[in-house]
Amino acid sequence: EKNEASFAAGGQRGMARLAAWWKGFYLGTRDAWDGRYAADPLGTLKALAADFGVELIPSAVTHAYLPLLGSDACVRAQVSGAVRAYERVMGARPSGFWLPECGFRPADPAGGPRKGIDEALVGCGIRYFVTDHHLLTGRGGGGYRAGFISGGAPAPEGPLRAAQGNTAIDPMLPLEPYWVEGTPGGALAVFSR
Repeated sequence: EKNEASFAAGGQRGMARLAAWWKGFYLGTRDAWDGRYAADPLGTLKALAADFGVELIPSAVTHAYLPLLGSDACVRAQVSGAVRAYERVMGARPSGFWLPECGFRPADPAGGPRKGIDEALVGCGIRYFVTDHHLLTGRGGGGYRAGFISGGAPAPEGPLRAAQGNTAIDPMLPLEPYWVEGTPGGALAVFSR
Protein backbone atom coordinates (compact mmCIF):
# COMPACT_ATOMS: atom_id res chain seq x y z
CA GLU A 1 0.00 0.00 0.00
CA LYS A 2 2.83 2.39 0.89
CA ASN A 3 4.61 1.65 -2.39
CA GLU A 4 1.47 2.28 -4.39
CA ALA A 5 0.89 5.64 -2.67
CA SER A 6 4.56 6.61 -2.95
CA PHE A 7 4.69 5.83 -6.68
CA ALA A 8 1.43 7.69 -7.29
CA ALA A 9 2.68 10.73 -5.37
CA GLY A 10 5.87 10.71 -7.45
CA GLY A 11 3.96 10.61 -10.72
CA GLN A 12 5.03 7.05 -11.53
CA ARG A 13 1.63 5.78 -12.62
CA GLY A 14 2.94 2.57 -14.19
CA MET A 15 4.78 1.63 -11.02
CA ALA A 16 1.73 2.53 -8.93
CA ARG A 17 -0.41 0.17 -11.07
CA LEU A 18 2.19 -2.55 -10.70
CA ALA A 19 2.28 -2.08 -6.90
CA ALA A 20 -1.53 -2.23 -6.83
CA TRP A 21 -1.46 -5.45 -8.85
CA TRP A 22 1.00 -7.07 -6.43
CA LYS A 23 -1.04 -5.88 -3.46
CA GLY A 24 -4.10 -7.57 -4.97
CA PHE A 25 -2.12 -10.73 -5.64
CA TYR A 26 -0.89 -11.02 -2.06
CA LEU A 27 -4.28 -10.12 -0.57
CA GLY A 28 -5.87 -12.79 -2.78
CA THR A 29 -3.27 -15.31 -1.64
CA ARG A 30 -3.97 -14.44 2.00
CA ASP A 31 -7.71 -14.73 1.44
CA ALA A 32 -7.29 -18.13 -0.24
CA TRP A 33 -5.13 -19.33 2.65
CA ASP A 34 -7.57 -18.07 5.29
CA GLY A 35 -10.75 -19.03 3.47
CA ARG A 36 -10.68 -21.63 0.75
CA TYR A 37 -7.79 -23.65 2.20
CA ALA A 38 -8.76 -22.93 5.82
CA ALA A 39 -5.03 -22.63 6.56
CA ASP A 40 -4.71 -26.30 5.59
CA PRO A 41 -3.27 -26.66 2.09
CA LEU A 42 -2.31 -30.28 2.75
CA GLY A 43 -5.88 -31.15 3.68
CA THR A 44 -7.03 -29.42 0.52
CA LEU A 45 -4.58 -31.44 -1.59
CA LYS A 46 -5.74 -34.66 0.06
CA ALA A 47 -9.36 -33.75 -0.65
CA LEU A 48 -8.57 -32.95 -4.29
CA ALA A 49 -6.73 -36.25 -4.63
CA ALA A 50 -9.67 -38.15 -3.17
CA ASP A 51 -12.36 -36.26 -5.07
CA PHE A 52 -10.71 -36.13 -8.49
CA GLY A 53 -8.36 -39.12 -8.54
CA VAL A 54 -5.21 -37.01 -8.58
CA GLU A 55 -2.23 -39.01 -7.39
CA LEU A 56 0.24 -37.03 -5.31
CA ILE A 57 3.79 -38.37 -5.37
CA PRO A 58 6.90 -37.48 -3.40
CA SER A 59 10.32 -36.40 -4.56
CA ALA A 60 13.70 -36.85 -2.85
CA VAL A 61 13.64 -35.67 0.74
CA THR A 62 16.01 -32.71 0.11
CA HIS A 63 15.47 -32.58 -3.67
CA ALA A 64 19.04 -33.80 -4.18
CA TYR A 65 20.08 -34.61 -7.74
CA LEU A 66 20.30 -38.37 -7.22
CA PRO A 67 22.67 -39.35 -10.09
CA LEU A 68 25.44 -37.23 -8.58
CA LEU A 69 25.18 -38.35 -4.97
CA GLY A 70 28.38 -39.97 -3.75
CA SER A 71 27.01 -43.27 -2.55
CA ASP A 72 24.14 -45.66 -2.99
CA ALA A 73 23.36 -45.22 0.71
CA CYS A 74 22.77 -41.49 0.12
CA VAL A 75 20.39 -42.25 -2.75
CA ARG A 76 18.53 -44.77 -0.62
CA ALA A 77 18.31 -42.27 2.28
CA GLN A 78 16.84 -39.60 -0.03
CA VAL A 79 14.18 -41.97 -1.37
CA SER A 80 13.34 -43.69 1.92
CA GLY A 81 13.18 -40.36 3.76
CA ALA A 82 10.75 -39.01 1.19
CA VAL A 83 8.61 -42.16 1.38
CA ARG A 84 8.49 -41.98 5.19
CA ALA A 85 7.54 -38.28 5.10
CA TYR A 86 4.82 -39.00 2.53
CA GLU A 87 3.44 -41.83 4.69
CA ARG A 88 3.43 -39.62 7.78
CA VAL A 89 1.69 -36.73 6.06
CA MET A 90 -0.59 -38.52 3.60
CA GLY A 91 -1.35 -41.62 5.64
CA ALA A 92 -0.52 -44.02 2.80
CA ARG A 93 2.45 -45.38 0.86
CA PRO A 94 3.23 -43.62 -2.41
CA SER A 95 3.25 -45.69 -5.57
CA GLY A 96 5.12 -43.15 -7.70
CA PHE A 97 8.16 -40.91 -7.35
CA TRP A 98 9.24 -37.70 -9.09
CA LEU A 99 13.01 -37.75 -9.54
CA PRO A 100 14.51 -34.32 -8.77
CA GLU A 101 15.30 -32.61 -12.06
CA CYS A 102 14.07 -35.93 -13.56
CA GLY A 103 17.65 -37.19 -13.14
CA PHE A 104 18.15 -40.95 -13.36
CA ARG A 105 21.17 -43.24 -13.32
CA PRO A 106 20.94 -46.98 -14.04
CA ALA A 107 23.31 -49.48 -12.53
CA ASP A 108 26.83 -49.35 -13.94
CA PRO A 109 26.55 -51.28 -17.24
CA ALA A 110 30.19 -52.39 -16.91
CA GLY A 111 29.31 -54.20 -13.68
CA GLY A 112 30.82 -51.55 -11.44
CA PRO A 113 29.90 -51.10 -7.81
CA ARG A 114 27.16 -48.46 -8.22
CA LYS A 115 23.56 -49.57 -8.07
CA GLY A 116 20.92 -47.94 -10.21
CA ILE A 117 18.48 -45.45 -8.74
CA ASP A 118 15.77 -47.92 -9.73
CA GLU A 119 16.97 -50.29 -6.99
CA ALA A 120 16.46 -47.65 -4.31
CA LEU A 121 12.99 -46.90 -5.68
CA VAL A 122 11.86 -50.54 -5.76
CA GLY A 123 13.45 -51.13 -2.37
CA CYS A 124 11.17 -48.44 -0.95
CA GLY A 125 8.05 -49.84 -2.57
CA ILE A 126 7.87 -47.39 -5.49
CA ARG A 127 6.19 -48.79 -8.61
CA TYR A 128 6.82 -45.97 -11.11
CA PHE A 129 8.88 -42.82 -11.54
CA VAL A 130 9.10 -39.83 -13.86
CA THR A 131 12.16 -38.85 -15.86
CA ASP A 132 13.03 -36.75 -18.92
CA HIS A 133 12.18 -38.12 -22.33
CA HIS A 134 15.72 -37.81 -23.67
CA LEU A 135 16.85 -40.38 -21.10
CA LEU A 136 14.54 -42.89 -22.76
CA THR A 137 15.45 -42.12 -26.33
CA GLY A 138 19.18 -41.59 -25.93
CA ARG A 139 18.82 -38.23 -27.68
CA GLY A 140 20.12 -34.98 -26.26
CA GLY A 141 23.21 -36.10 -24.43
CA GLY A 142 23.23 -39.68 -23.29
CA GLY A 143 20.30 -41.75 -22.36
CA TYR A 144 19.99 -45.30 -21.25
CA ARG A 145 18.07 -46.85 -24.07
CA ALA A 146 20.20 -49.90 -24.71
CA GLY A 147 19.20 -52.64 -22.34
CA PHE A 148 17.41 -50.33 -19.92
CA ILE A 149 13.90 -49.80 -21.21
CA SER A 150 11.62 -52.57 -22.35
CA GLY A 151 8.81 -51.90 -24.73
CA GLY A 152 7.61 -55.48 -24.63
CA ALA A 153 7.91 -56.60 -21.04
CA PRO A 154 4.62 -57.96 -19.75
CA ALA A 155 2.85 -55.60 -17.39
CA PRO A 156 2.70 -57.39 -14.03
CA GLU A 157 -0.45 -55.61 -12.79
CA GLY A 158 -2.38 -52.39 -12.56
CA PRO A 159 -3.29 -49.64 -14.97
CA LEU A 160 0.18 -49.26 -16.48
CA ARG A 161 0.70 -50.97 -19.78
CA ALA A 162 3.83 -52.01 -21.55
CA ALA A 163 4.37 -50.38 -24.94
CA GLN A 164 4.08 -52.71 -27.93
CA GLY A 165 7.21 -54.05 -29.57
CA ASN A 166 10.70 -54.38 -28.15
CA THR A 167 13.67 -52.28 -27.02
CA ALA A 168 14.15 -51.04 -30.57
CA ILE A 169 10.91 -49.04 -30.49
CA ASP A 170 11.30 -45.92 -32.55
CA PRO A 171 10.18 -43.46 -31.56
CA MET A 172 9.61 -43.98 -27.86
CA LEU A 173 6.68 -41.74 -27.14
CA PRO A 174 6.63 -39.32 -24.23
CA LEU A 175 3.84 -39.75 -21.68
CA GLU A 176 3.73 -43.51 -22.34
CA PRO A 177 4.81 -45.92 -19.59
CA TYR A 178 7.71 -48.29 -20.14
CA TRP A 179 9.02 -51.05 -17.89
CA VAL A 180 12.58 -50.83 -16.58
CA GLU A 181 14.34 -54.09 -17.34
CA GLY A 182 16.41 -55.97 -14.83
CA THR A 183 15.44 -54.01 -11.73
CA PRO A 184 16.31 -56.21 -8.75
CA GLY A 185 13.37 -56.69 -6.44
CA GLY A 186 10.45 -56.10 -8.77
CA ALA A 187 8.82 -54.39 -11.69
CA LEU A 188 9.26 -50.65 -12.07
CA ALA A 189 7.61 -48.45 -14.68
CA VAL A 190 8.94 -45.17 -16.00
CA PHE A 191 7.05 -42.22 -17.47
CA SER A 192 8.80 -39.50 -19.40
CA ARG A 193 7.88 -35.90 -19.74
